[in-house]
Amino acid sequence: MNINKNKIERTRRIIIEAANQLFKKTGLSEINMNQIAKIAKVARSTVYNYFHSREEVFSDVIRGELKKIRNALMETLSEKSADRMLEKYFLVRHEILREFSQLYHNSKDEIKAILPEIKEESEKLREFEKNLIKEILEYGAKSDEFFVKDIDLLAETINKFLIGLEKLVIDEEISDEDAKKYYKNFYLILLSAVKSNNS
Repeated sequence: MNINKNKIERTRRIIIEAANQLFKKTGLSEINMNQIAKIAKVARSTVYNYFHSREEVFSDVIRGELKKIRNALMETLSEKSADRMLEKYFLVRHEILREFSQLYHNSKDEIKAILPEIKEESEKLREFEKNLIKEILEYGAKSDEFFVKDIDLLAETINKFLIGLEKLVIDEEISDEDAKKYYKNFYLILLSAVKSNNS
């Protein structure tokens, strides 16, 4: 029974990953189930066993991306110091945004259409990010690396900055290169501020 369940889950993941590759290249409107099956190296009927439509596949791709974001950001806590955690957080956040913006630009209308379906997952990710930033700041305060008067307020401010920068990149108002600079500059300013009373 478990072997069968594992095989089903593995096939589903293969289909979603194949679709993700296609969506990043061309977008949902130019893709059909045959193409997804070809990249996944499965029969078209197999794809239909798991998904009723390409839109349903796309919804799962976005959900998968949100899960990847969460897992990648969790990795920042593996660093040994708070300033390295913070630095890694901004580096990972930039890389995630760069990858997601590819997917978004190719399927902008489709993503907007499925936003109500994935609203809860998106909101949970925002909350998770804010709590992760807070955890890094608290760790820094406990280890005497950081001096922060109001950790909640600073975590909220950092989160809002990231959301604003994300919107600028997704709406193509700034380039990826500029976004990278903003991430780095914000990290350096932030580090300077939180370390200012700890010489």
